[in-house]
Amino acid sequence: MFSNSGPILAKEIGRNNRVYFSFLGDGMKMENIETKKSVRNERLAFIVERCLESQAAYKLFDMLASISDLEPDAKVEYMGLVRESGAYSDEEIDAIERLITSGAARYFKVVIDQVREEQVQREIEDMLV
Repeated sequence: MFSNSGPILAKEIGRNNRVYFSFLGDGMKMENIETKKSVRNERLAFIVERCLESQAAYKLFDMLASISDLEPDAKVEYMGLVRESGAYSDEEIDAIERLITSGAARYFKVVIDQVREEQVQREIEDMLV
């Protein structure tokens, strides 16, 4: 009757209090979408902040974004090389693969670049004032 995989129903309650229901195991979980959105935004802000502070972190997302733009066969080949390298745990490899295949790496890179550009513009404006 119902799927046990992820959100199955979204409905609006009141004015802006959207709640979604998802089946988890034997029970049903109800969460406020606005709260989830806030948590996601905080996580994204943390990632952006880290990438702006660390050239190595920025280069990592830049590289992952470039790889995510490759053809599917090239992505598979790259992930094979990462697995063979032995430099990463299975959990890290899974995270890298998700960033590449989902397009999240490209998304993060775009957001990081936008924030960086805004910071530069503010600094320029501050110097001119």
